[in-house]
Amino acid sequence: VWGVIAQFFYMGAQIATWSFVIRYAMHALHFDRIVASLGDGATTAQITDALRHVEPVAGGFYSLAESVGLDALLPRTAEQAGATYYILSLILFVCARFVCTFLMKYIRPRNLLAGVGVIAIACCLGAVYGTGAWGVYALMGISGCMSLMFPTIYGIGIRGLGEDTKLGGSGMVMAIAGAAVLTQIQGIVSDQAGSIALAYWVPAVAFSVVVFYALVICRKYDPEKN
Repeated sequence: VWGVIAQFFYMGAQIATWSFVIRYAMHALHFDRIVASLGDGATTAQITDALRHVEPVAGGFYSLAESVGLDALLPRTAEQAGATYYILSLILFVCARFVCTFLMKYIRPRNLLAGVGVIAIACCLGAVYGTGAWGVYALMGISGCMSLMFPTIYGIGIRGLGEDTKLGGSGMVMAIAGAAVLTQIQGIVSDQAGSIALAYWVPAVAFSVVVFYALVICRKYDPEKN
């Protein structure tokens, strides 16, 4: 049961985090203001040139994309500039998955899950209270932490279920409903608070449930408590 609950909150945190990346980046880095300052007669080339030099990480990504002929990834609108950070978040998500798989050779899964959960909470708080590029970096960092969570919660949650493994696995899959619930809550918080940044308290709370699961529940039922 606790595995399903942890998975529910993780899935909610994941989709809630990713759903607001574009708007968060646009607001934090003032992409709309930059485009507006160019005037109505600005050409696509002028807009692209202005947006690609706002922040160095994305700037390097644009240069790399341009060097390999992927000009379609260059920002032509404020929304496209914001979407770049969603792309970078997904790249970090994939890379961190391989890193975490390697670390599992040396660190117990529940301990690694707790560790990345704590870092994810810290990144959420960085997104809430950080400003400018630092807030965006913290937001992207959440994706690196999330890469481990789904398969680890799933594996730990169905361990030792015996004949009930299929039922437990079904519950884990159904836990993706958390994505619909927590994303809606985050949207409400954002609207009521008038701040996209403050809405990242929602995934912070969700990651707290994951950390509780890893530190308390998994340890309680783990025969090797070390």
